[in-house]
Amino acid sequence: MSKESESYRLQMLRYLEEKYGNAKPAEVLEAEKVIAKFREEETRDRKAIARLRTPLPKPDLCPECYYLHDRSVTLEAMRHPDPKNYDRMGCRICDYAEDRPAH
Repeated sequence: MSKESESYRLQMLRYLEEKYGNAKPAEVLEAEKVIAKFREEETRDRKAIARLRTPLPKPDLCPECYYLHDRSVTLEAMRHPDPKNYDRMGCRICDYAEDRPAH
C-alpha cells in the first residue's frame, strides 16, 4: 500500500467518523420528524380506509368516531333550532352532528 493511499484512507476515515460520530444536523432531525409523522398518519389512514369500505355496523353510530378513530359511539338526540321539522343527532365525543327530518 502506498503512502498516498494510506494517507487518503486515514483522511477519509477521520472525515466520516467526524461526520457521523456527532449529532445529526438539525435539517436531518427535522426531516426524520416529518417522515415519522407521515408514517403515523399513513398507518392510521389505511386503517380508516378499511373501515370506510363498509357501511356502519349498527345504526346511529357516529360515523366520524367509527370511521376515523375506530370508536363505537352512539349518536344522541340534541336540541334543533327547528324542532317541528328536524331532529338533530350528535356525538358526545366529537363535533359530528346530523339533522334528520322530524317524524
